Amino acid sequence: MIRAHQSLIRRVLQLLYELRYKLAHNVSQVTFSLDNYLKQLGGQQTTSFIQRAGHGIKPNVGGVIRDSFVLENPKLALWVTVSEILACLHLEHDVADSRLLALALQRLTALSVRDLEDV
Repeated sequence: MIRAHQSLIRRVLQLLYELRYKLAHNVSQVTFSLDNYLKQLGGQQTTSFIQRAGHGIKPNVGGVIRDSFVLENPKLALWVTVSEILACLHLEHDVADSRLLALALQRLTALSVRDLEDV
């Protein structure tokens, strides 16, 4: 599940890193707003932001096309996308735990059967 989306996840995390770096290393960014940031982006940069920040948004949200929704609600779009990524990571972790548990039980059962055969 996560492996299929690793490239996109990297791109979303890269966006967050870029925003964080911009804000953390420039004192003049105290008045930063996503709306103003988006207005300053060029065409390709805006498209990239929409693709990365809007990954977790459905193609149509209450009659509003995803691109418009992301541009009108950038903070919400980022929250939804990051929440989806975190949910997928959590699910992937749970699946891995289940597989390890199943493997451990399988080996324990095999050992128990051998012990009973020796008796």
